[in-house]
Amino acid sequence: MTVVYDLLGVQSKEHGERGIARYVLSLALAIEELDPSAIDVYLVREYLPIPGVMEPLIRSGKVRTFRDMQSNPPKSGVFVVASPYELGEPLDSILPDWARDGHWQRAGILYDLIPMIFPEIYLTDLWSKRYRARTNTVANLDHLFAISEASKADGVRLLNKTPESITVIGAGADTRFAPPQEPQADVLSELQRRLPDLRESYLLFPSGIEWRKNLIRMFDAYSQLPADMRAEHQLVMVCRTNSAEQEMLEHETSTRGIQNDFLATGFVDDADLVRLYQAAGLVIFPSLYEGFGLPVLEARACGAPAICSDSSSLKEVQPDPTARFDPTDVDEMTAVLQRTLGNPDELKRLQDAEMPPFTWKWGAERTLPVLAELARRSSTRGMTKPRLAIVSPLPPQRSGIATYTYRLCAHLANEVDVTVLVDDETFALEAPDGVRIAKVKELLALERMDGRFDEVIYFMGNSHFHVAALEMLRQRPGAVLMHDVRMTGLYESEYYLAGDRLPQGTVGGLLHQLYPSRYRDVLYKQDIISPTVADRFGITLTREIAAHATRVFTHSQFAADSIMLDSGVVPEVLFPIPVHTAHSINGAPKGAGHPPVISTFGKVDPVKQPFLLIEAFAHVRQQFPNAQLVFVGDHDEQQEAALLAAIERGGVGDAVEITGHLSDAEYEAAIAATSIAVQLRAFTNGESSAAAADLIGSGVPVVVSQLGAMAELPEDVVVHVEQHATAAELAELLVKLLGDNARLESMMENGRLFAKANSYRAASDALVERLFPANPWNERRVSSDAFR
Repeated sequence: MTVVYDLLGVQSKEHGERGIARYVLSLALAIEELDPSAIDVYLVREYLPIPGVMEPLIRSGKVRTFRDMQSNPPKSGVFVVASPYELGEPLDSILPDWARDGHWQRAGILYDLIPMIFPEIYLTDLWSKRYRARTNTVANLDHLFAISEASKADGVRLLNKTPESITVIGAGADTRFAPPQEPQADVLSELQRRLPDLRESYLLFPSGIEWRKNLIRMFDAYSQLPADMRAEHQLVMVCRTNSAEQEMLEHETSTRGIQNDFLATGFVDDADLVRLYQAAGLVIFPSLYEGFGLPVLEARACGAPAICSDSSSLKEVQPDPTARFDPTDVDEMTAVLQRTLGNPDELKRLQDAEMPPFTWKWGAERTLPVLAELARRSSTRGMTKPRLAIVSPLPPQRSGIATYTYRLCAHLANEVDVTVLVDDETFALEAPDGVRIAKVKELLALERMDGRFDEVIYFMGNSHFHVAALEMLRQRPGAVLMHDVRMTGLYESEYYLAGDRLPQGTVGGLLHQLYPSRYRDVLYKQDIISPTVADRFGITLTREIAAHATRVFTHSQFAADSIMLDSGVVPEVLFPIPVHTAHSINGAPKGAGHPPVISTFGKVDPVKQPFLLIEAFAHVRQQFPNAQLVFVGDHDEQQEAALLAAIERGGVGDAVEITGHLSDAEYEAAIAATSIAVQLRAFTNGESSAAAADLIGSGVPVVVSQLGAMAELPEDVVVHVEQHATAAELAELLVKLLGDNARLESMMENGRLFAKANSYRAASDALVERLFPANPWNERRVSSDAFR
């Protein structure tokens, strides 16, 4: 187990002398001083400069090159990404592939998220995509060290991190930032030899040529001071500038008439920066937003009175509210300046105020226990939960597979570390506690950042909800759980959404590529394959999915046999479609005084034989005049019009309801009100009926077609009706059932037993056992089952 601290930030060619470079080095030195055994490796890039300031770490004997680590990486440990936003470096340099392995814990330093807070300013160029991608990397690290409470709050808010996963470690001023040992007049004289235009009394403005530093408002506020106060307190701006920036400063100051009271020092070394702080009458820092606000801490460490913005982390380095101002309010900034500069007592009070606790030792003391905990987690990673990615829709997407996934994940989250990958905006979706949501298209990036998932499983269905899953399966093979066997609807969706992915841009072209001589030539010329054509010619289109899958699972033997006949791949029957038992269980069949309610559940579709059911219901009404028929589920206007016409023809308009989409509570109420449910199919896509399972689990007697997976449901749990039964035959069966309370009670009791044996909890256990049979967590899980 190895703790690696990355020194990439110190090697930066652009800003290697200050800022993040200094932070990375100073924290490393403080950790090394407190506990030399805490860090095992300091990582450097052999192709970047090795500045002299690294000498103490080089002497530790623990510096290794990136090339050396790549050729012989440690097997496990903690990797500290000390400077994650080096955008000139590729991700593989920022987070090496060997550190993404599941046996590693990854930590990073969170300086700020300013570009995300002001995207209109910072995320408008070609670098914005790289910044966002890098931010995803930061968000997926196991732990973050924030340099301020403000940065931590931003991490929780913008990165969806938990407060517990971010530790505030602050920053510190270098030991050279201290009050002068010689008289202040001597310090000033030394400065004036280098800066001959520097006046005896000045207002120091440490800054940068950057929008966030609030230069224009600073100049506006200073220009509003009385002329005699400006003459007495020269505005001295410390900032590296080029010739264009110097011209800009000259223009802005002369426009305001303050050019004679303004001095831009250009770049100064640390020794002069310390002297400038030490001799300053007042230091002002009007920044709009900071990750920490080190100039304020450095100024105060040098004994200078300091005022600053009342924003972000600056409240932490200057806790006195009277020494802060709204950085967007020029008048308020002027007022605080005038009140402070003209008041020796106030300046002395600010000078003598207690310093905040931030030092490099303070930060190191907070870093070390976290590194130790991460190291402990790394060393026990083999006993942690397996990492599972499920590619599937989630509620409120209107898909039965979405509901299925939510219910299954509620139990899986107790056994494995679950991430559900969806083809939608993640903020709009729902997942059980402990389940992470990400986009399907982010799968490869997540694995680059966090290491490969132990398993990826695709829940594949015959609809547009799975188009992104199909595309990702082509790139990243994984296990596939086939909720449907006939996938012509999925490929039809791909034709409309991303037809360029299909051979010749059509489903017929794909059919010809996969099955070059199986079907009639006319089918190979079709843009799409309709459900009726697919049923007539036995087209299922499972071959591509099966070829990319590492394993294929189904819920029924019928589905497994169908896939084997179509693709040659032999699937594993995982478990029957699980039964949900959260609905109120019907205690007994509805008897006298309760009008019989015959319901059918699920999206209204001609394949589900609604017109046969309406015709049969007209016959049932002859025996049960008060009977009601309810269609529970979504429908479109065309389907509704056809249903209403059939209802009108059958003369049952007063007894039929078409609900449309229902909320969960309304759906449960519809189940509770049902006497018998009828779930028919004219033909099968190989799917198992989740609606039938819901009904069985709720104690509702169910009539299903003797077809496909539904034919495998036990005879004592459901009543089967022949696929091509007539309306009269279906009506006869329903009338007989409605009059046989004993059989209905037996079905309800057997349904409850079936539900108990085929619960989502049982399904979760079976899936974990099948996917991770040799994982140590399984042994721990099995041994703890006795306590459940």
